[in-house]
Amino acid sequence: SARITLDGEVFGLAEGEVSSYVQTLDMRTGIMKRKVTWTSPAGKATKLCFTRFLSASTPNLAVQQISVEPVDWSGDAEIMWKYDLTEETIFRCGDPVQGNLSCSLVSVVDAMAEDACVRGAVETNGTHHKVVFRSRIAGEGVRSMATAAGILSQAVIDKVEQGKAFSWVRTTTVETSRD
Repeated sequence: SARITLDGEVFGLAEGEVSSYVQTLDMRTGIMKRKVTWTSPAGKATKLCFTRFLSASTPNLAVQQISVEPVDWSGDAEIMWKYDLTEETIFRCGDPVQGNLSCSLVSVVDAMAEDACVRGAVETNGTHHKVVFRSRIAGEGVRSMATAAGILSQAVIDKVEQGKAFSWVRTTTVETSRD
């Protein structure tokens, strides 16, 4: 998921007003597009286009492009991605006395950030399979961070101008020792 801030306001379909929304999936190419025209609570209109590609020939690869076109404003656009490699899950043991137990399925092996890239590696508890996650954002001004606890983040801030579309492209790979 991406957190998008447009001229100081966080984009969200539950806030502001959506005047158009179209989603398409091209089964031949594997490209899904979601186009939204959104007016912020402060009255600033923006066209956003989210394009996603999942490769059938390279199933570990995903590509996302986010385009922002301010309709009636100019200013800063920021996109931030945050990945928690160790997000816990809820284990339902079936015993109503014990309830649901929070558990971690993986342990962090490595987390690093370098320029426009982040990488994290985890090992599954019990089976000891390794999973490596990599993300790269194309372009200038990308800030990438990683913590030893397995929190990875990437952000980019750019000036956008009224009537001009600006795009960011992010590639992501996930590989496992079972691949």
